[in-house]
Amino acid sequence: MMMRTIREKTRYAIVFLAIAFAGWLVFQGVRSRDTAASQGTNPVIANINGEQIRFVEWSNAQERALDQARQAKGGVLTDEERRQAEQDAWENMIRDVLIRQEIDRIGIEVTDAEVQQAFRTTPPPFVLRSPAFQTDGQFDYTKYQAFFSDPSVDEQLLLSIEQYYRDELPRRRLQQELTAGVAVSDARAWEE
Repeated sequence: MMMRTIREKTRYAIVFLAIAFAGWLVFQGVRSRDTAASQGTNPVIANINGEQIRFVEWSNAQERALDQARQAKGGVLTDEERRQAEQDAWENMIRDVLIRQEIDRIGIEVTDAEVQQAFRTTPPPFVLRSPAFQTDGQFDYTKYQAFFSDPSVDEQLLLSIEQYYRDELPRRRLQQELTAGVAVSDARAWEE
């Protein structure tokens, strides 16, 4: 008699376990889908005033910073130097986002004429260091000017210079606007 009671109750236990197992499978499927969306191949790792920073963007900035630090040192970085380069890259990323947001908030824009003027008169730092524009180890402005009339100029180089100025000129204008209203009296300057 006892075995009969156990067999009858076992049916209910098996049905309960089957339903619980099916529910668990559904729950795991939904949870893994949500996890994959938030931790996929390019998850959002920061949100700065509504602007998202994704992992790939951060990873690229980190690699550039580490490469620059290795070049500056001329070799392998220590763990501390690596951490510092990574921290600097992160802080620079955040600063760039905040500056870009402020430029957009204020409404600073540059014209094509301003970009062309800067393009022709003020070479960017990466061009100043380029061996193609140097004579005897010094930047040669004549070579830079001749660069513009050369029909075989690399289109990518021109586009990278233009993009540099489209990014840099608004920053310069923001800096000018920020420092234009700053004045220190002679008494305060002497006091400091």
